[in-house]
Amino acid sequence: MSESKEFSVVIPVYNSEGTLRELTDKITSAMEDISGSYEIIYVDDSSRDDSWNTLNSLYDKSGKINIIRLSKNFGQDNAVFAGLRSCRGGKVIIMDDDLQQSPEDIPVLLTHMKENDLDVVFGRFSRKRQSLFKNFGSAVNNRMATLLLKKRKGLYLSSFKIITRSVLREMLKYEGPFPCIDCLVMRTTDNYGQIDVTHRKRKKGRSNYTMRRLLSVWSNSITNFSIIPLRTITWMGIFVSIIAFVFLIYSLVERIYFNTLATPDWMSIASVLLFLGGIQLLSLGVIGEYIGRLFLNTNRSPQFVIREKREVE
Repeated sequence: MSESKEFSVVIPVYNSEGTLRELTDKITSAMEDISGSYEIIYVDDSSRDDSWNTLNSLYDKSGKINIIRLSKNFGQDNAVFAGLRSCRGGKVIIMDDDLQQSPEDIPVLLTHMKENDLDVVFGRFSRKRQSLFKNFGSAVNNRMATLLLKKRKGLYLSSFKIITRSVLREMLKYEGPFPCIDCLVMRTTDNYGQIDVTHRKRKKGRSNYTMRRLLSVWSNSITNFSIIPLRTITWMGIFVSIIAFVFLIYSLVERIYFNTLATPDWMSIASVLLFLGGIQLLSLGVIGEYIGRLFLNTNRSPQFVIREKREVE
């Protein structure tokens, strides 16, 4: 999309009919305190409640809101990507739909970005008002991002962030079926920062953050944006092969030179099996390295499918 607005606010929506009106009011109030044109893009990820009708009502009353409805539930990052592909802002704010992230903090993020000349600014929650399970999932995600994506230690990857158009332009070149917003940010730029913002207690509804979704996030970020697991398997194969080979040599030396039965026959057989198993893991790791690279470049499943869309001209 061409850049015709100064700011875009992109929000994925799922079963949030109870918060959308208040969220819109708060965003409108926050953006009015910032000089510059803006738009709000809601992406309904096939909600099961009345979210889409609520969004249509908000669209009819406002000249700043664009709404997109996906044909099925593609997941949060895919829904965000649908909004990013339609946005027209020079700077793009991404946030959740549950009012736990405060629209009043948008100027704080923008100021931090301007003062430090950053490409991306994440909102860091000094105090999180969420379940222990969600805190655990966030902690694991951040740890994995540090190990697999070379994220700087201490940086909290938040869903509340601001991205410049230059970074977004590169992110949108990704055509794979499972986009990971933070992974694409890490892949595109090192010029990012964070600043403390408020995390509020959930007012309505319940979190959609489940174990299934957590595993899906891990799987997407690992298999689509890192080949470290494949390399780990390769090194595991090498390690097991070395250990098995050393043990096999030990068994042969003991049997030939010392003529002892201290080592049972089954141990020699186990050594051979371990050695062969290690070689197999090594081979699978090497083959998987190539298959993984091919997979990252050739998978063409759709990122999302738009069922309905209403935009302000």
